[in-house]
Amino acid sequence: MRVTERTQYATVREYEKYFAPEFVKALQDAAEQQFGAMYDLTFAEFHALANGDFSRLGDMSNPTVLQVYWTKRFAAFVDEFANTMKKLQIKPTADEEQAGAALLPVSWAEGLLVFLQKFFGLQSYKQAEQITLGELLIAKRAQYNEDLFKRRLQSLQLKRMQKK
Repeated sequence: MRVTERTQYATVREYEKYFAPEFVKALQDAAEQQFGAMYDLTFAEFHALANGDFSRLGDMSNPTVLQVYWTKRFAAFVDEFANTMKKLQIKPTADEEQAGAALLPVSWAEGLLVFLQKFFGLQSYKQAEQITLGELLIAKRAQYNEDLFKRRLQSLQLKRMQKK
């Protein structure tokens, strides 16, 4: 089956269950080439998409195969990205949890914008919205390593002091 960027999804929907995994992967890759790779999305674009705004893909009233496969890839990517971000969070200590209990609640988007603004030394949250997810992931990994190093070093130093 030949699929182009103009092939309407309605014309292939009934055959989709017979698509080989390699063909599905090729469709997803073609969709990312046309509409953008997941890690190249800016935070603002990701947030809009995560809230159901797929306007960046164009008219979705009669979607193309590539539009549908990009949205399917995006849905899987959201889970993948969320799991990766969870792994890059250090579990707070009991003292940190107690201290944080009095803080105002912050949405995941607000928390990430604050992190991005601080990490990159930006002047505004508008600038933070333009950071790509790839850059965000690298920054979170760097911050995770730094925070874990500091916590472990502090623990080692405290143990050494208690032995004296």
